[in-house]
Amino acid sequence: MLGIIRGIRLMTVRMSYGKYSFAYNELYKKLKSQIHTEQTPFTKCIKNLPQYNVNELLKKDPSYKNYKTNKNISFGSIPFLESFDSLKNKSGRQFCYNIFKFNLSEWKVLGYKEKKFDTNMKTLYYFINDKFFFGEYVFSDVQGLDVSAIANALLKKYNVENFKNEDRFYISDNSNNEIGFINNGITMTIKYLCRNDSDINSEIDFVVNQGKGISIEESDIFDML
Repeated sequence: MLGIIRGIRLMTVRMSYGKYSFAYNELYKKLKSQIHTEQTPFTKCIKNLPQYNVNELLKKDPSYKNYKTNKNISFGSIPFLESFDSLKNKSGRQFCYNIFKFNLSEWKVLGYKEKKFDTNMKTLYYFINDKFFFGEYVFSDVQGLDVSAIANALLKKYNVENFKNEDRFYISDNSNNEIGFINNGITMTIKYLCRNDSDINSEIDFVVNQGKGISIEESDIFDML
């Protein structure tokens, strides 16, 4: 009987708020943890908090080269500030998903898995209040990957001149959007960050500097369910 009640409660919240909502995902985790089973309705894209990944571009490693480009930076063919629903509907079947709540905003991470350069790659899209602001290409194993060829192609695409063979660098455009090419010898990540939207910038700065993700116990949503 208790299982039926849990199921009805979960279905009601999903119908009311949607399966990608904070309310549904947090209730799912809470109910599933009570019966010691898998605690999220989706495979997680990231295990840490999302601001840690963004912070790698905000607090740059001084040993990395910094390049400027006269071209506008974009994450492949996806423009910054694209809506969550629009991107989700045209990008195929997602592989993973996270949702976090900070202050009055929601951060979402939507991920896809594909094969690139004969190796596995994850493509991750990050959203603040359903606006796309940060993307990552994540290669979990660089063995057999021609890192220099990928780096050189990226630098050429953005008209960077006089570069040497690099495997760690940053590129910024005239709108302060940024790319970080980060290779630690085991994994490689190419990060793209939007910095030309004042609302997004304010939220990023708040969360990175002092914000914390809300936990199940802190969420007022469960007081009304």
